[in-house]
Amino acid sequence: MTRLMQIDSHNHTIASIHPRLKEALEFIETHLTEPLNMEDIADSVDMSESHLSALFREFIGSAPLQYQQKMRMRLACKHLLNPYITVKKAAEMCGYEDANYFIRHFRKHYEMSPGKWRNQFRKPGLYYAQPENQKT
Repeated sequence: MTRLMQIDSHNHTIASIHPRLKEALEFIETHLTEPLNMEDIADSVDMSESHLSALFREFIGSAPLQYQQKMRMRLACKHLLNPYITVKKAAEMCGYEDANYFIRHFRKHYEMSPGKWRNQFRKPGLYYAQPENQKT
């Protein structure tokens, strides 16, 4: 019964999100690996930066650019599970031009380096396809 109430509450929250906030979330996810600023996001949904930031804080719990960083970190984790992708390449694939900045940000977010995270969470024996552009 509690689970049904949680699901109903979650569905109500999703339904009550402002339509332009949904558009902003889609815009960020579509342009996840590109350098964005608040002006880009606000312009994409025809809303002021302050109003958009207030909506993000109310419904998402963070600012738009913090949300983008969180989504980039999730993407990085997916890439780091593949042993054929270097940390530098994972950083590039997530939109970070500077691998050192990526490592610092990753460490701040997960309290460990990307290499340590990879060793801790990679499942042994799982098959990963080697990227086409890398040689053995």
